[in-house]
Amino acid sequence: MILVHDDIETDRSGAMYLDRRRAARVPQARPVKVYEPYASRFFGGVTVDVSSTGMKIAFPAWVQLNVGRVLNVHVGMALGGQPLANRRSMIPARVVWMAAPADKNVDGLTVGIEFLTGVTASAA
Repeated sequence: MILVHDDIETDRSGAMYLDRRRAARVPQARPVKVYEPYASRFFGGVTVDVSSTGMKIAFPAWVQLNVGRVLNVHVGMALGGQPLANRRSMIPARVVWMAAPADKNVDGLTVGIEFLTGVTASAA
């Protein structure tokens, strides 16, 4: 049984939409390292919010992704970052949606991803 969270939300422009998330989201700002196999390259970003099923990530404007693309994601422990992210420890995820910022003066891309495998928290 999948529980879907239905709430009426508003976006930055004030437009209303139905939020159908499967899990509660927690606001967090953590560094993210992403490997994109299609282009064979790594790039960085910062989490906006995180849940057990996925996360919202802010990327620089130059990052080019497509909805449906599969990525490998590593989430760091603090904004100071971790020097290395082993590709074997990265989590496979799929790009579900993308949005440019509502503020024209802000460069960047916001991306929603869903994890392709079960993610569990561990105290390391």
